[in-house]
This record gives sequence, structure tokens and C-alpha cells, in this order.
Amino acid sequence: MINLLVGQSQLARSSNTPGKTRGIHFYLVHRKLYFADLPGYGYARTSQETRRQWGDLIGRYLEELPEKNIVLVVLDCRLPPSALDLQMRDWLENRSRKYAVVLHKADKISRGAQLQAVSAISREMANAPVYLSSSPTGLGREAIWNGILDMLEMEKFPFLHGNPSS
Repeated sequence: MINLLVGQSQLARSSNTPGKTRGIHFYLVHRKLYFADLPGYGYARTSQETRRQWGDLIGRYLEELPEKNIVLVVLDCRLPPSALDLQMRDWLENRSRKYAVVLHKADKISRGAQLQAVSAISREMANAPVYLSSSPTGLGREAIWNGILDMLEMEKFPFLHGNPSS
């Protein structure tokens, strides 16, 4: 997701195996804002103890995050939200945090299935904007950026139509 948004394929490393991110990784984008990549909590094959530690890490980070920040909840568009995804939604809602849901891997399903996924997730995450995205096709990049900047009440970045690493 970070690579898609910043327009670089190798900035944030990714793996085919869920659960490889073990800490919080920060990325400064266009010298204006930071992205924080948190461990995934849903489909990683890890021990209950490791999941508990990740939960503690994520919880502490989000608790200390200034209220003006937003959270992007990245979900696989092919899967329904898990109990942990709904728990994250409830946590964010209970603290009145701004968040959006990004349905990633949209290139792996048909257009009809994409629309069904957005509709279903929109019902589950009632107060959040929902975006489709795909790293290989670039789908969603501009819409997600516009949503982020609107939620942060920031001016549009000039790089949305060019290279974000400048």
C-alpha cells in the first residue's frame, strides 16, 4: 500500500507470507507527512503470544497517536472483515479517530465482485470511506491520496500527477 501511494515499488518491503512486519516502520513522504507501517494482525501464522505482543504494540502506538492523524485500515478485498478488523473499527470509532478502509488486491477479482466488496465493507465500516486499490494497476492511488488529504485538511500535493519522491 505504501509503495502504491508513493509511487515506488521498493520503498516498503512486502512478502507473500503475512506477518513479516514485526515492528513499526516509518516513511517520510514528500517531506510533509509520515506513514507508519504497523504489523498485520489478521492472517499471519504466528503464536498467540506474538499476536498479543503485536496487539499491545499497535494499541500503544494508536493510543499515543495525536488525534489529527488518520488510520488506513488495509483489508484484502477478497475476504470479509475478520473479528479483529471489526475490533479495530470499534476501537477507532470509540475514540472518534479518523480512518478509512482500503480494499487492496482489487485486481484479483472482477469488477462486479469489487463493487460487492465495497458495498459489504461499507455496511460493516459505516463511518469510514472505503477505497479499492491495486498495486500492479495503480487503481485507487489518486482517490486514496485525495481522501487522506481531505481528512487531514491539507492542500493537495503537486506530485499526485507526477513523482511523489521529489
